[in-house]
Amino acid sequence: MGTGGPVASFSVWDYVVFVGTVLGAAGIGLFQAIRGRKNNNSGEFLLGGRQMTAVPVAMSLTASFMSGITVIGTPVEAYRFGTDYWIFAISYAIMSIITAEIFVPLFYRLGITSTYEYLEMRFNKLIRVIGTSMYITQTALYTGMVIYAPALALNQITGMNLWGVLVATGVVCIIYCTLGGLKAVIWTDVFQMVIMLAGFVAVIARGAVIQGGLGKIWDDCYQGGRLSAFDFDPDPLKRHTFWTIVVGGSVMWVSIYSINQSQVQRYISCKTLTQAKLSLYGNIIGLWLTVSLAVFSGLTMYSIYKDCDPFTNGDVGAVDQDCVALHDCNTNIKFADDTTVVGLIANDEETAYRDEIYPKP
Repeated sequence: MGTGGPVASFSVWDYVVFVGTVLGAAGIGLFQAIRGRKNNNSGEFLLGGRQMTAVPVAMSLTASFMSGITVIGTPVEAYRFGTDYWIFAISYAIMSIITAEIFVPLFYRLGITSTYEYLEMRFNKLIRVIGTSMYITQTALYTGMVIYAPALALNQITGMNLWGVLVATGVVCIIYCTLGGLKAVIWTDVFQMVIMLAGFVAVIARGAVIQGGLGKIWDDCYQGGRLSAFDFDPDPLKRHTFWTIVVGGSVMWVSIYSINQSQVQRYISCKTLTQAKLSLYGNIIGLWLTVSLAVFSGLTMYSIYKDCDPFTNGDVGAVDQDCVALHDCNTNIKFADDTTVVGLIANDEETAYRDEIYPKP
């Protein structure tokens, strides 16, 4: 039995906000389907008619791989191990510059719809099929993880059935992707990105109120050894160092943003090459903001839970559920509002089934 007090559960209004968010995402797809019914062709559906601008595409690029894994995993990473993860901000900048200056001009000028078209142009049809098959397999495995994360959160908070959440998430995603095409995906990403960031801000703001200010949170984390981010030890076997994150992280994120179909299809939908490049540079700001808020959310949770960890108390069954154990140790009041969990779910709606609209060979 836990000793940290009851874990908060959804109220009626929490469910209203949650359902409204899900319906809002589906509504965007329906709106784009109605709006674009006069231009019902593959170019409009798959690339938004190549008329997108930098800002929404930048937000979509950020949201596409900032899934429930990020919303749950990054705060818990900071909660348990400190601010090392924030160094990925440097990797994000390196990745965005390389992608914008090398890969975007190549794919944009070729006028392709899929990165795998380039494989056929450069090699042959067989290589294209192999590359596409590998991508589909990887995406199927990744999708399972990103759907499970919000399902776990809802199960912990509300007791909702895991399979029910998985099916509901998938159905909503398929509806708005199928109806609205890439435009629906991008504008739903914008909607979901705002909600996800609002969830982080809600956690930080509530924690600051409980603890008496951001300064108290920062001091608690300093005293607890959570602020030592820059470790320049060259040992590659250490869990996190400056070098493993900057070098390894840059290579990983370049591979994702430069050639992954879900990212390439977004930036080649821009109306000009300049807009496409600007979307990558705007993406840096989005990634920096996301990782900074996620890490500080974890530090906020550390300040709250440093003396009554929900996992060691038995209030949750696994470490990855710490960030959804929304209660205050001293007063048993709800720690964060419904925006927190809704932000988690909203971001995963697009990530989970974004490949519904992507072309296959």
